[in-house]
Amino acid sequence: MLLSFVLCILVVTVNSFAPPPQQLVPYPAVPSTPEQNAPVSMKSDAMKSWCAQRKNQAISIKNSLLSAQNPSKDDVLKKLNLIDIELGNGAMLASLLSQTHPDEIMRNISTTCELDLKAFSTQLSLDRELYKVVVSVQNDTPVDSVAQRRYERAIRNFKRSGVQFDDKEIRAKIQNLTEEIEALGTQFSQNVNSDTRNVTRLVTDTVSLEGLSKDFIDSHTKDGKVVISTNYPDYQPAIKLAKNSDLRKDLFMAFEQRAFPQNLAILDKVLSKRYELAKLLGYSSWAEYVTEVNMIGNAENANNFILNVTSLTSERTKQEIAELLELKKQDDPASTSIEAYDVSYYSEKLRQKAYSVDNSEVRKYFTYSQARDGVIWVAEQLFAVKFQKVQAQVGWHSSVETYEVYWKRDFNSQTKKRIGRIHLDMFPRDNKYKHAAQFPIRAGVHNIQLPEGALICNFPATGPMEHSQVTTLFHEFGHLMHHIIGGQEKVWAEFSGVATEWDFVEAPSQMLEEWAFDEKILQHFAFDKDSNKIPSDLVKKLKNASLFGKGIYAAQQMFYAALSLQLHMKDPSTFSTSELADQIQLKFSPFPIVPNTSKLSSFGHIIGYSAVYYTYMWSQALGQHIFSVFKKNSDLLEPFTALNYRDEIIRVGGNKDAKVLVYDFVKKPFTLDDLHNWFNEYPVPISSTQATK
Repeated sequence: MLLSFVLCILVVTVNSFAPPPQQLVPYPAVPSTPEQNAPVSMKSDAMKSWCAQRKNQAISIKNSLLSAQNPSKDDVLKKLNLIDIELGNGAMLASLLSQTHPDEIMRNISTTCELDLKAFSTQLSLDRELYKVVVSVQNDTPVDSVAQRRYERAIRNFKRSGVQFDDKEIRAKIQNLTEEIEALGTQFSQNVNSDTRNVTRLVTDTVSLEGLSKDFIDSHTKDGKVVISTNYPDYQPAIKLAKNSDLRKDLFMAFEQRAFPQNLAILDKVLSKRYELAKLLGYSSWAEYVTEVNMIGNAENANNFILNVTSLTSERTKQEIAELLELKKQDDPASTSIEAYDVSYYSEKLRQKAYSVDNSEVRKYFTYSQARDGVIWVAEQLFAVKFQKVQAQVGWHSSVETYEVYWKRDFNSQTKKRIGRIHLDMFPRDNKYKHAAQFPIRAGVHNIQLPEGALICNFPATGPMEHSQVTTLFHEFGHLMHHIIGGQEKVWAEFSGVATEWDFVEAPSQMLEEWAFDEKILQHFAFDKDSNKIPSDLVKKLKNASLFGKGIYAAQQMFYAALSLQLHMKDPSTFSTSELADQIQLKFSPFPIVPNTSKLSSFGHIIGYSAVYYTYMWSQALGQHIFSVFKKNSDLLEPFTALNYRDEIIRVGGNKDAKVLVYDFVKKPFTLDDLHNWFNEYPVPISSTQATK
């Protein structure tokens, strides 16, 4: 029984929960009403028993299914669905709290809960008696085609789990390997979350600090030293604006040394166990296993896609690197290459010089609160929803904001009903998830429970915000809306929310980044401290300058994609993980290897996405294909197109294959043509005369 919640990386493992038999309750005792919310603010002493209850309920439902006399296909599916709901509710909330809760005891209990529920889910997927019951109704007629799709998915999930093996020892080995992989992934993630590093300079060292804004220096000064951490709100602006190469290098090395060397040993074990598991299940590699159920189809197709994108963009990449190197030589005539810690700085310098975009000018128009209100407004217009802030503190940390979500058409009626709930946990703190992600908390299931999800990000709580961070917020909010709207009217938890093939899930969020460059949208929320809206001319320049770097972006993405795929394509005992990573970097990345750094030690996607990091570029292709419909209108919020997109793609969830969703909206088959067109968009240099007008 493979649960369908969006993966988030785990934490440390403790002792598993063993539910006492006397706690079993008779079926059905599933969620109470659709209006009930997830208990996101529960304390650690309640979490353990709550988690055990989810498992007990699932056991009770399973037992009722095994004891049923001649159940119909619909009966079987309904009970499998209730098991999905119970285990999903437990594991998703536990995953969130293990990554975000400020209390270490709660994080550990939540980690244990998640691992235990996932282990039980694997146990169910290898349960021969349960499988026999499911197979016994294969000739029954279900209530509708979506129910039949859910039945076929259940059979597929059972077989991919290894239930078909008669040998108990093989099934036990599969169970053990799966649990070990989960636990190792937990430790990998925890090592990254707990490893925040700092680079310091004396506040009087003006040479090292040149380029950093006064407000940045002031806000990071303590006891005469400027302390810059590897958390994103510190790292991103510093690596982009610091003129001093030594400071940038020190920051880059600190960032790339997180969880080093301990995570390399963990990754070796993960790769080995994934390969062993794939072989047990009858696949040549883990890459073949994981790509089989994606749009791409198999590992060979994924590899060919990576090579095709690399070939398509290689000349542009070389051209962009040459432009940056020309700028670098003005600072250091002896330079022969652009280093990884140079690219952000010299790209920013080029955008200012060639395209007249000054980051210090752009930042004046963005703060987190403005960007939050802006993306909420865009979502309201685009998806015809309304958000209402919950004034009481209901989250797991005092900084978490909570909003109820409604259909716009019902919002002003006396009988308005919620369609979901979202939580925003947006600022960095110790032992919190370090990246940006949407964490599902509950899958929306019709007449049982509403969808609930959270955004976990690391933005500056005060002061200016980078436009790139605004774009990230739009991206992640796209995932959140996919989860909430895709969770409407869903009978099956398996198909609720972001439940398409894995290599489609980034498409809606990547496409929504385009809205963060639209003049009408930015002028709705981007104001300076004197309430002046961002000028139209600056927005045009910002959009134009954003076109620079697509070649470098593609090269780096294909490096990560090739890295994640090739590490999973062969027996790990035949290669050194670090040496293979270096070989792949030399082949795909435009930057030399920086000694004494390790991309792999903090590369969380190698745990979460395993072999399928190509998903990001594949989804970019899908996103541009979908966006081609929006581009036919001058208004990206044009209601007819927006509602069609909502209803044909986002609202469908996993009820249809992704290629069908895309065709239903775009009205033509998916190809890579729109991705090619996207790569052929080049910025137009602005002359010094134009820049001064």
